[in-house]
Amino acid sequence: MTAVRRNTMVDYVGRIFSLAGLSFPAFYLGVLLLYFFSVKWGLFPTLGAGNFSEPLANLHHLALPAISLGLIETAYIGRMTRSVMISILGDDFVRTARAKGLSEWAVLWRHALRAGLIPIVALVGIFAISLIGSSVLTEIVFSRPGLGRLMVGAIRQRDYTTVQSIMVVYAFIIVVINLITDLVYGLVDPRVRYA
Repeated sequence: MTAVRRNTMVDYVGRIFSLAGLSFPAFYLGVLLLYFFSVKWGLFPTLGAGNFSEPLANLHHLALPAISLGLIETAYIGRMTRSVMISILGDDFVRTARAKGLSEWAVLWRHALRAGLIPIVALVGIFAISLIGSSVLTEIVFSRPGLGRLMVGAIRQRDYTTVQSIMVVYAFIIVVINLITDLVYGLVDPRVRYA
């Protein structure tokens, strides 16, 4: 939306929010979210993971850590999408689509965004992998059980077998994310073919 309404109030507000999202480290944003939404307003639980037998309570405990990680990644992806769309909206095929009388929605979604999805999909794949590193600090801030906390505890105790096992799991997750990203390339761009 900010690329379509370039240099308007919508664009300025979107750029300010994305810049603010880029400026906060995940653990600091987590502390701020804990302070406001848990301590001050009491909307979410402060620490822990909740009871795993109750899915809704578990999601309630998961909301703030997910927001903490997701807002920062969304800011990066939003800025990249804006840059890609600005460069694509000036291309010849977009002008041709408008000249054919297509609606603005069809021009933006079917033509412009689809042409710009390759770098965006690549960035989403990279940031999905970087979430693994950010999740370690987020698990510590929100006192959630997870592989990150387990790895930090294993490093402190010099339990190298556990550290190696966690690294194998992380490597498997990274390979799966890269595979999914490559498969999505084929869905986004029909020119990409796999032999």
